[in-house]
Amino acid sequence: MKKPLLIAAAALLIIAVSMSAAFAKNNTDNQQTPNAAFQKNNLSQKLTDAQKADLYKIAQQMLDLKKQMIQKYVDFGVITTQDQANLMIKKMTDNFNKMKEKGLVPGPGMWGMKGFGQGSHKCPVPQNTTQ
Repeated sequence: MKKPLLIAAAALLIIAVSMSAAFAKNNTDNQQTPNAAFQKNNLSQKLTDAQKADLYKIAQQMLDLKKQMIQKYVDFGVITTQDQANLMIKKMTDNFNKMKEKGLVPGPGMWGMKGFGQGSHKCPVPQNTTQ
């Protein structure tokens, strides 16, 4: 009696796992994140040179602030060596320069991407404990 029951349970488990994998694949194929839609629309071709220059100016300010943050992390000992900080700054600067060389504009950020924040299950949501 136990053997047929065990075989039936194993068969149901295999079917359930294979069906969930099949449905998961179909759902992700049709999804499009706002960031992907932003790049697909090729917004940089729809903007004037003055609009692009304005966006580049803001992006440069953001880059400068990120560089300041990295330097503060070095000062506070979070980043242990200046070489690590210089490498991070170089990578950010290179990415910014490549974006400008290609005529691309800064995107809206990590909308729908797997980053930290609410909903990603990597960063806890603060709970109101004063109830």
